Amino acid sequence: MMSKIALCADSQCLNDPATLGLKGERILDQTWIVPFADALIARKYLREHDVAETWVVSNDTIDGINLAAALKKDNARQAVRLFLSSPSGS
Repeated sequence: MMSKIALCADSQCLNDPATLGLKGERILDQTWIVPFADALIARKYLREHDVAETWVVSNDTIDGINLAAALKKDNARQAVRLFLSSPSGS
């Protein structure tokens, strides 16, 4: 069984993967991806379930960089990857 990847992205990205550079892909149909648009729901799920790693692009409720930091604080051993479309000072 393939390990699951949590993907935190805003609703627009999840519904239109071309905005992530994934034209033609159907993220919501991928069985190995657990998608989240809401930071609180993602944090709750990730406290209760194991995933191989978490990819943070954006989300509907807080800045992606803040979500990535919160997820790392929740579980320092969890691999959290932050994807940015422009440089960040953080």
